[in-house]
Order: sequence, then C-alpha cells, then structure tokens
Amino acid sequence: MVCSSESRGIHEDLRGTVPRHRSYLFLPTPAPWPRFAGAAPASLPGLGPIPTDATTILYRSYPNSSAPLEPFLWNAHDRTITRGAARPETDRGPAAAACPPLPRAPFLGVCIHGRHDPCCGLAGAPLLHRLHNLLPGTPAFGVSHIGGDRLAANAITLPSGYLLGRLDTATDEELSELALDGLLPLGHIRGRLGSTPAESVAEIWFRQRYGLRRPEDLPHTTITSQHDDHYTITAEHGGRRHLLDIRRDPHEDGQIHFTCSATEKSSGLRWRITLRR
Repeated sequence: MVCSSESRGIHEDLRGTVPRHRSYLFLPTPAPWPRFAGAAPASLPGLGPIPTDATTILYRSYPNSSAPLEPFLWNAHDRTITRGAARPETDRGPAAAACPPLPRAPFLGVCIHGRHDPCCGLAGAPLLHRLHNLLPGTPAFGVSHIGGDRLAANAITLPSGYLLGRLDTATDEELSELALDGLLPLGHIRGRLGSTPAESVAEIWFRQRYGLRRPEDLPHTTITSQHDDHYTITAEHGGRRHLLDIRRDPHEDGQIHFTCSATEKSSGLRWRITLRR
C-alpha cells in the first residue's frame, strides 16, 4: 500500500478530512463496480426526485450474506435514511422488492473499491471480512469510493453521518461496538459530514477529551473568527464550554501521495489545537 503507508508514516491527521458533500444516494450494485459511480439519476421509484447535489455511492452485501439491498438517500440536514423501492442485487437474480427494509442497526459502509485505489481494496476488504467474522450478519457493507484513499481502511456510518479512517487498526471491541451500537471509535474519526473540517476537528477534540462516543452526544461548535487556515471555535456540550484556537498547517515531515495513482506529492495534513479557556 503506497499512499496509506506514506500517510501513516508521517502520522498525518485523520481529523478534518471530511468532504463538503451534503447528500448521498446509495445504490446496490453487483460486482464488479465501475471505477467511478457517476452522476446520480434524476429520480428513483419510491424516492422521487434526487437532490442535484447528491453524491452516488454504490454498495453491496458481504458474500453469502442475506442482508437486504435497496436504494436509499441520506442527507446531512436531517440525518435520516429515506428508503425507496428495492431493485435486484444481480442482473439475473430475482427482484428484491419482497426483501425487508435495511436493518435498523447502524449502516456501516466499508470502502473496498480497489479499482479506484489499491489501498482501499487492500485495507478495506480484510476489514469487512473481519467484521463479518466477529459479528456474522452485521449490517456492514462494501461501498465504493468515499474519499480519503490514503486513510484506508475507510468507512461511513449512518444515520449519524461520520467518516472513519484507519479502521484496520481498531480493536475487535471497538469494531463490535461500532457495528452493533454505533459507538464511535474516538481515535478513528475523520469528521461529521455536513460540518466543516475545522468544526469536525473541534468536535473530535471535545469528544476525545470527555470520552463522548455516542453520536447523539454531539458537541455544538461555532466558528467565531477565521483568518486563512486559523480558526477560533467554541465547543460546548453538557454544561462544558471551551474556546479553541485551531490552525491547519502543512505537515513538516514531508510530502506524500494522496492517492496511489497520484503522480505528484502534496503536503500532508496537520491540525494544531490550543485551548484558550
């Protein structure tokens, strides 16, 4: 693994590596999937019009799993899963319309899209296998590209909308609690979709300081000032309130490839956090 090894080698920050996508369309698809998922369709049965800004994520069940597959929407505004009419898992298989809805346990999507980036396949596929060995029948699915290839093994957990990285180094206990109860592994949070990178960094700092693993224990963050990559942010929850200085700096330990296919190196990411009060 090239890009993920380089990122780990300089201890690049996981925090704040969240894209600005605000809605996702998840579509079941047979293997193999294309290198890129492509644009979202304009509408789907049961879902109606698809938001024009929706990012398409392809997903599939673990081999020999009976987990139901159906198109669904998720957005960062209300953080709910909207389900549509199911469709066949394979071109030759029976229609999945009779399948029950997706499990109410957290949806965990592990990026195994090796055609997009080898690191995602080499780190993600064994993680998905490990999850199903730990918890047979768990609602953990393989998904296509979700960004941050160098942070593999990557995952997205819904409906809370957190991106997670380097989950291959998580403990069995952390993985079990994540898959069963949605408890966040604090050392593996990349950020909360719908928030800015700096807000995600402030939230993660607060969660780690007070051990807040439940997604619903959400610190409220407010950017009070910003100058270039220097932010002043308040973070508060449960009667605790802190003022943080947060700065994003180029990593001083050198440059890395952000993807395995990148021809040029870029500066790794590092956030510096100072507690003002």
